[in-house]
Amino acid sequence: AAKILDRKLLEQFELVSQLSAHDKEAIKTILDKKL
Repeated sequence: AAKILDRKLLEQFELVSQLSAHDKEAIKTILDKKL
């Protein structure tokens, strides 16, 4: 189960690493609003 979770996190990290700085800021804003 942990490996599956790690794979999902890795996939998400890879997606994030492909985003532009602007996209990252937008995601940060969305996450901040959720917390």
